[in-house]
Amino acid sequence: MTKTKYGVIRKTKAGEIKGYVNMSTDYFCFNEVDVFCNYFDLGFNVVDNYYKLVGGDIIHYIYRYKTEDGEQIEESYEEIDHPTMVMVTELKLE
Repeated sequence: MTKTKYGVIRKTKAGEIKGYVNMSTDYFCFNEVDVFCNYFDLGFNVVDNYYKLVGGDIIHYIYRYKTEDGEQIEESYEEIDHPTMVMVTELKLE
């Protein structure tokens, strides 16, 4: 694994080289060209580029409590854990 200015580059056992950039709010000010220029500076050529969503879920909470009158109440609450967008770039060495 190699760290880059915007993310990481990983080489698989099959010999594929891929760059991963987390497109969270920290990186929205950068565009693809900035990331590609960083790959070029490191000696890589871009073969393909795509985006994928990683993670995310709906979390269910159930609250059980008793009122002052002793009545048992049950309420549910849902929270959304939003996925993260990741830019995946297939690379090859020059």
